[in-house]
Amino acid sequence: MHRIIRAIIWMLLFSLAGMAQAGNTLPSVPTLTRVQASTPTQPAGALHDIGAYPTQIAGPTMTPLAGGKVLVFGFDPIGYGVRDEGGRPAVTLRNRWKQGYGYGFRVNSAWTPLVWKPERKGWTKIPPLPDCAGARYLHTATALPNGNVLIAGGLCDVQVFENTGGLSAGGYTSLWLWDSTSENWETAPPLNDPRIFHSATLMQDGSVLFVGGESDPALSAADEPVLDSVERYDGKSVTRLPSLHVARARHTATLLANGTVLVAGGMDRDGHAIDAVELWDPLLRTWSALPPLNTARYAHTAALLDDGRVMVAGGIGPDGRALNSVEFWDPATSRWSIGSPLPRAASHHAMVKLPDGNVLLVGGTSAFSPYPVDWALLWNLFTGDWRPAGTAQPDEQNDLVYPPTLVPSNDGSVLVFGTRRILRWQSSAAMQSSGQPTWRSATAMIALADGDLMVIGETDLNKWTANIWHPRDDTWTFAGGLAYQGRSHTRAVLLQTGQVMHVGLGGYNDIVCELSDIEHRHWTDCGHFSLEHLADSPVGLGVLPSGKVALVANAADAFLYDPHANQWNAEHLEWNNQDMAYGAPVRAGQHPLARLWDSEHDAWLDVSSIAAEYWSATFGHYGYEVVIDGHVRKVASRGAPPSLLWDASRQQWAYVFPPGSTKMGGQAQMLPDGCALSWLPLKLFNPDTGDATALNDPGIGIEASQGSMLVLADGTAVFTGAPDGGVGTGFFRRKVSCAGFAPAQEDQWLMPAVFSPSPNAIHDTVAAPAPPAKAVPPRSRASLLWDYLQANPWPLRAVLGVLLLYVLLRYLFLPAVRYTAGRSISRRRAATLTRPLPRPYAWVTRIVIYGLLALAVVPALKGFVHFHRGQAVEECKHDASACLDPHTGILQSIPALEQASPDHPQPGIPCRFVGIWSSREGALAFRITMKDDGTYAVQPNAGGIGDPAGYTGYWMVQGDSVVWRDRARPELGPDINPVISQSDGRFVLLEQDGRRTQFDLIKPVVSDRCKKQGG
Repeated sequence: MHRIIRAIIWMLLFSLAGMAQAGNTLPSVPTLTRVQASTPTQPAGALHDIGAYPTQIAGPTMTPLAGGKVLVFGFDPIGYGVRDEGGRPAVTLRNRWKQGYGYGFRVNSAWTPLVWKPERKGWTKIPPLPDCAGARYLHTATALPNGNVLIAGGLCDVQVFENTGGLSAGGYTSLWLWDSTSENWETAPPLNDPRIFHSATLMQDGSVLFVGGESDPALSAADEPVLDSVERYDGKSVTRLPSLHVARARHTATLLANGTVLVAGGMDRDGHAIDAVELWDPLLRTWSALPPLNTARYAHTAALLDDGRVMVAGGIGPDGRALNSVEFWDPATSRWSIGSPLPRAASHHAMVKLPDGNVLLVGGTSAFSPYPVDWALLWNLFTGDWRPAGTAQPDEQNDLVYPPTLVPSNDGSVLVFGTRRILRWQSSAAMQSSGQPTWRSATAMIALADGDLMVIGETDLNKWTANIWHPRDDTWTFAGGLAYQGRSHTRAVLLQTGQVMHVGLGGYNDIVCELSDIEHRHWTDCGHFSLEHLADSPVGLGVLPSGKVALVANAADAFLYDPHANQWNAEHLEWNNQDMAYGAPVRAGQHPLARLWDSEHDAWLDVSSIAAEYWSATFGHYGYEVVIDGHVRKVASRGAPPSLLWDASRQQWAYVFPPGSTKMGGQAQMLPDGCALSWLPLKLFNPDTGDATALNDPGIGIEASQGSMLVLADGTAVFTGAPDGGVGTGFFRRKVSCAGFAPAQEDQWLMPAVFSPSPNAIHDTVAAPAPPAKAVPPRSRASLLWDYLQANPWPLRAVLGVLLLYVLLRYLFLPAVRYTAGRSISRRRAATLTRPLPRPYAWVTRIVIYGLLALAVVPALKGFVHFHRGQAVEECKHDASACLDPHTGILQSIPALEQASPDHPQPGIPCRFVGIWSSREGALAFRITMKDDGTYAVQPNAGGIGDPAGYTGYWMVQGDSVVWRDRARPELGPDINPVISQSDGRFVLLEQDGRRTQFDLIKPVVSDRCKKQGG
């Protein structure tokens, strides 16, 4: 009976299970519930960006040397040293030409070898090889025990290709030694066979063993002439050794503890992977065949483990695809065993054993992918498993194509020399002490009240967390996870309550808001609402003096948040961009850029700085209007927005630059000393001078379009976001001032992309700066008088002529006193002859003589007056103070000025006009500096309108008018502009064509003269 009952129960249970299974086959109803994804595997390490190269590199060998030096040599001109094309592994310039592809490439200075010198914290250039000009590729570089580097094999066919049009030439067999002490090249005995894709193994006795490889493809009828030859360089000569049993290239050669060399895998002459393995015994000078690999492969890696085993990983298999399989060769059993596979396939990668016995694999992902990939993998000695240890996302096709060079350090970290960047790998255990996170996407940052910095970002796939950086000890604290699941466009602000608000776009029209409880590492919801218009760019977010939060989501949607009521209200947003003065460092006008209606208090709120934050970051999804030359012009949708920056400390605009201007980038921020820093492009704007200076990248290593920048109160600029190339932690900080980036702190790992010349280095060719133009002194009076007499000789001739005529007339009626030999006239006769003329005749004579003299002298005196005036004008051209001389009369003779100033006051330079001004006419604005010496300088308009070099000249005020004279065009004469209105920090001039120009004071200029005058 009991058995029957149990059977019935089991039958019912099976029936219910079948019904449940059948129910699962029915179409499910979609819900809004998000399925929680499984927790991703914690990375075993991370990559930190520590530097770059000062020039372009591609496929060189990077050789670490004693003392931290690194030699970078060679250049792969077309990138086929590692990539396959049509199943043929090696494509060189010559056989590319032979196959009919055609290729043009020229040697350039980027191929100059480089040396990193840690004591100088910079790179130096060394002379290239005499026979290759640095354009050697597919070679090997081996660091010798004496500090030299042996360069062997490779191709040097770039110049041959250019000079002969691709014709074949003899194979390249030269060996070269680079002396790291003298930094000179030394010749060595040549190889017997030209070879590429070979192996070079440093033996225990200091010799170098060259095994296999390919010959120069241009020297053989075969497409891939693979070699079985073996050679040895002992420091004095090159000798042939017994050949391999199987010819191969792209294999691995591993030096074992007993001095033997294990050669595994490779590719044959047909381009197929092979599984043959051989062992070289240097004492017996013989090759022994070993059991083959389980999987044939080439372009793989091998590493000697602490227990004596050899790990072989990845490569390209028989079918031409990358492998993820791993094998171990055990010298005790002389057998191959299968290991845990790689998480992904890898070829053309690098692998190194770490001091703790683990193995790090980096690279091997030559295929371009728009998504981050696990670029670094770590094998654990105890578990035998592989774990992701660092991500990368290439920006270009060739970013990850070349295998990196790995240099392990004693502290367990590894230097990774990539194609564009230099990275430092650290294990997760080493990073736990600081807790520094790694971000996958753009981040939001906010400075906290205690000086710390909160960084919010996507630290894992769809996992957003907050972390607090403590700059005092450079440590991190976890601050909780967020429910936000967006991808970008987030902002954060610090409320007056001490909470941090994080706002992001949950889609194209959804706003998600969260508030932090820093103490309990918890985030709570503070609103989730939809917009009426599209929003796919960063929003503008800021705290108002009342404590409310203003949100500008796009050109139409804006909201106010009341922290006490925890409520958002949609409000009306009004723009006034038509009054924006493009090109001006200061915004002229009384109206705000944007204002928001506060319906609770029935008042308008100025949200210009918040609106500017949105406007500078947007991509121009909505059209807007600008005023240029007095005409309203429509900027279409997707047009570039203007870059503008509000200076909160001065309550004015630091700058407003027109659309398309590259003078400063969007989303710039003010520095404590008054300058402004922008990231894209990396520039520094000085409001005092109006100059925007491009800055050298100090090694930020973060993609600007995918990151955020924040300037802290002490002037430290912090950059966070997706790392450049997807590699690294995406966190960089450095102090910045008007002088630029501060020098980097002493960090033994930093390798900036800067040159540090040495006596033996080849310096960059830089054009010598043009010598400054010498000031032309005013000409002397004697020089001007001589020029005047040469140009006007008649006054002098007239004066001399009249004087001569006077003498002739004066003595015309006087008889000449004749002297003859031995005879003389009597004294009475002489008195008779010298008797004056009668009075009527004398007056007539004087009238005639003096009248003629006046006719000649008066024009001459008038000419000298012009000469004196010319001298004054000449002095005024070179000395502004001479223009103010009241005795020159330069200004008194201007009729227009006499009409404007009937009393003829003396010209002067009032101190109220001395300063740096924003000169605006319509929507065009200029920056003008008016000095107390009577000179002025106008900077070029940022929109490219007007003279690209700007203007300089002289200014003065006479009566109610400002008088200008252009230095470069003095022939135009003075430009007279009546002052129609003036107040503190502003005056308006009337132009000759009736238009008005408004001047707004940017900053007063310190003037000793004005100080003495008391203002």
